[in-house]
Amino acid sequence: MEKEKKTDNFEQNESTEEVNAPGWDMIDKELKKIYGDVEGIHYGNISPFGEKRLKGITVYDVKGENPHWHFVTYGLTELYEKEFEEMNRSGYGFELTFRLAKTDDSTQAPNWALNFLNNISNYIFRTGNVFSEGHYLNTNGPIEADSNTKIKAIVFSQDSKLNHVVETPNGKMKFLQITGITLDELDAMITWNTEKVLNLLGLPMNITYMDRDSRLTQKIKEKIELGIEMEGSSTRFLYVDKAYMERDHREILFLGALCVNNLKKLLKGVVLKWNTLSLYSEYKINFNISIENAVVMENDSYNIYLTEETINEIINKMEPKAQVIVLETFEGFDIIIEKSLIKDRYGNTIETVG
Repeated sequence: MEKEKKTDNFEQNESTEEVNAPGWDMIDKELKKIYGDVEGIHYGNISPFGEKRLKGITVYDVKGENPHWHFVTYGLTELYEKEFEEMNRSGYGFELTFRLAKTDDSTQAPNWALNFLNNISNYIFRTGNVFSEGHYLNTNGPIEADSNTKIKAIVFSQDSKLNHVVETPNGKMKFLQITGITLDELDAMITWNTEKVLNLLGLPMNITYMDRDSRLTQKIKEKIELGIEMEGSSTRFLYVDKAYMERDHREILFLGALCVNNLKKLLKGVVLKWNTLSLYSEYKINFNISIENAVVMENDSYNIYLTEETINEIINKMEPKAQVIVLETFEGFDIIIEKSLIKDRYGNTIETVG
């Protein structure tokens, strides 16, 4: 008889029913290369919400020099028969992994981490938006809800051990590892390069340490600034809390104060190096360098073309506070910075910027 242990939306399974699951078998095969005959604990998902959901999460208790829990999802790829039209890719093309440092001698993985991975997966199922190496996400609060941790953002990279593409009967897949980071580390990744900043942080196996402070020392900050100066930024888009245009007698760009510091760095590290930078909020707003200033609306997007002189004026004048900027180099174009409200997962305002 199957023994189960319920943990919120998951049940711990000590045995599973035999079914034809070639995708599942391939994940197990890859994990066996690392853990041999050591079996992880599998938590089956019993969430009643929605048809698309994870089938479960397997957790390994990794001992040794850097003891941690290794979580692996099952269900973002096609575990059973082929359902997606894309024949060369299994499902969304990846399963999520998460390596969480152990803070005590506990023998059971923390429940919040299971639910955290389930929430990220539900977002993918709901929106169809997929992640890849180098992507990042501000979680608008601690990744462990209601905790005091400074880990309030995540970054995606190849799993430090499962770091190759896997061929399955249902198409290719890979293991995408989530690493928890601080907000200033996130800003550094946005304004330079995700992979390079993550490497500078020096987290063993990109393990998430919930009790740590930022690792951005002065030496690392100097390396980041030098990297931006020499290479520019690898970022080509920025999700912001507020960005929209009003067009009447003048062109007016409204921005939230929260995005200002990163936008200034990206105007320098992206647009001044002749790349397009896109802001995503209520509209898509594209910044481009040009020999003439202009604003052009195309479909649901605004294309803002700025001279080098105008970009430098914006960088010098824009501050993360409520203000009106009348540009001397672009007549008829103004920027209004408004306060940004940071809200928790319940919709309550927890901080005001600007």
